[in-house]
This record gives sequence, C-alpha cells and structure tokens, in this order.
Amino acid sequence: MSSDAIAIATHPSLSVSGLTIAQLQDIYTGKITNWLKVGGPDLPIVAYSRHPQEGGTVELFIKNVLHSQKLGNNVVLVPDTTAGLTKVASDPKRRAKR
Repeated sequence: MSSDAIAIATHPSLSVSGLTIAQLQDIYTGKITNWLKVGGPDLPIVAYSRHPQEGGTVELFIKNVLHSQKLGNNVVLVPDTTAGLTKVASDPKRRAKR
C-alpha cells in the first residue's frame, strides 16, 4: 500500500498562518488572487503547479482538493517541484507552490 502527501509552500515572510482547503481551491482555480483575502499582506498571489498531465501528486491535488476543477489561468506551470520551490524562494512576499 502506498500513500501520497501534498504540501503547500509559501515564503515565510508572508505571515500567513495557514490556508484552508476552500482557500486553496479558490487560489488554484483563480477565485482568490490576493494574499489579503487569506489574512496576508495586500499583494498578488502567484501560484505554481506542475502540469496536470504529469499525473501523480498534481493529479491527486486536482481530484481531491480542487474536486476536479481545472487550474486557473493564474497558475504558473513549472517543470518540477524544485523549480517551483526556487520560484517561491525568489520572491519573499508573493509566492505559493503546491
């Protein structure tokens, strides 16, 4: 038996204490685009994900967290988790990575 885990990374300077599943749904479908809406600073959210066709964890996230809704146009696709985390670290106030 195997299991998957999903982690959401944000830059620590955002001071967002946590995100609910509903907030993650709204961020990754493009309904929430500013950190102010989730208790953070008044800055735009830049969300990252691997391409949905890659399957695995991203497929699990879309199925179970987004309830099979498509990623929003606001989501920037990255080739792998390392690239996404590098982008999150490059901007101390705006980045989120799934």
